[in-house]
Amino acid sequence: MPERSLGIVARMRGQGGGTRLVRGLLGTRLAITVGILAFVLNVLGLVLVAVAGESTGQLLRTMALLPTVGVGMLVSVRRPGNPLGWLMLGAGLFFSVNSGSVAYSVMDYRLHRGALPLGRLALALQPAWAGGLVLIAGCLWLFPDGHLPSGRRRRVGGILFGAGLVFGALMFVPWIIAALSPTLRVAADGT
Repeated sequence: MPERSLGIVARMRGQGGGTRLVRGLLGTRLAITVGILAFVLNVLGLVLVAVAGESTGQLLRTMALLPTVGVGMLVSVRRPGNPLGWLMLGAGLFFSVNSGSVAYSVMDYRLHRGALPLGRLALALQPAWAGGLVLIAGCLWLFPDGHLPSGRRRRVGGILFGAGLVFGALMFVPWIIAALSPTLRVAADGT
């Protein structure tokens, strides 16, 4: 019996089974780490939204991210090769950063007149919604099986996703410039 099981292990290693196991463990650990980070940022965003006195709608939008993060983490842990879970985790992470940074900016500049630390960083992180939106669009494009459509639609989807990533990155530029400027003026809503 032990010889037979050793033969199976040897065949699996010969077929790349060992690397699949390592990749699966790394993927699982990474999914759990990113999921916990997204969950913590979401809860922190909820606290900041509540403390900053944001609207009930903003509180509900931030609360609605919890199932997205949960499902994304579940899919990423169970199927690390499926991009849908990773895209949902990333979207939850980006939207949580956006919600928390907007609430922190309101809290810092409206309630504390810019006296809190990291207020400028919170301003620079406000366009994180754009990254979340691009990742949700990617989820919709890959739904239901996690694979790109075949043929011409694959090329179009790749071009649109790439353009979305560039758009998401470019959204940060004016906010970073504003956060780095010596004279900073922030509206009452934190923007």
